[in-house]
Amino acid sequence: LTDSDNDNLPNSTEIVLGTDPNDPDSDNDGIRDDYEVLVGTSPSSAAQVPSFGDANEDGTTNATDATRILE
Repeated sequence: LTDSDNDNLPNSTEIVLGTDPNDPDSDNDGIRDDYEVLVGTSPSSAAQVPSFGDANEDGTTNATDATRILE
């Protein structure tokens, strides 16, 4: 399966989700599409979990948490 943006979501899945198969962060919120699908937030809407927030209140931003999980 082709994954043009290397975000671990095949292009065919991105088309179904309404995300950009050429952009690993379709909603430009600082969190990759594959992580958002994994945790159940919307990869096409930055309004759900902004990257600058701290949803789990651990002292780091949501974007930092996402990067750590994907490493």
